[in-house]
Amino acid sequence: MALFDKPVTIKISQEALDRIDHLANVLEVSRHQVAKNLITTGLDDVKTFERLGFLRIALALRDIQKPLEGNSFLGEVPLTVRLDLDNLGQLDKFSDRFDLNRQQLLRNLLKVGVEEAETFSDLNQLKLSAFILRMKEVFTALAKAGEQASKVSES
Repeated sequence: MALFDKPVTIKISQEALDRIDHLANVLEVSRHQVAKNLITTGLDDVKTFERLGFLRIALALRDIQKPLEGNSFLGEVPLTVRLDLDNLGQLDKFSDRFDLNRQQLLRNLLKVGVEEAETFSDLNQLKLSAFILRMKEVFTALAKAGEQASKVSES
């Protein structure tokens, strides 16, 4: 856990939680790690789509479908995930931009992420993806620690 991670609680259906638990069992990692990876990957995808110009099309399609969908949290269970300040800032930025609250965006990122992960036919690919994400987190944490050490030594 990084020093500056903050807990965020997401209300999701029991079915979604069961699907996350299944992925965690397959990958042999914690529920928290799966959810965090799905959210982080989803944010990376959103940034990519924004740079490529696909985001406007996705938002237009979402706005057409939005009145058809409910936003009830009845019967849902909490899932707490610790996210770093950069990811929280991105969540807030994209939530504002998409006219969603943070809860809605997190639920959407998890839903899409679970569906994508379940489409992998070869679970070894899924395990490799999880390993790569974990290594990215490790190297990011090392870089942040190095930056902090550098700042301390300069002062």
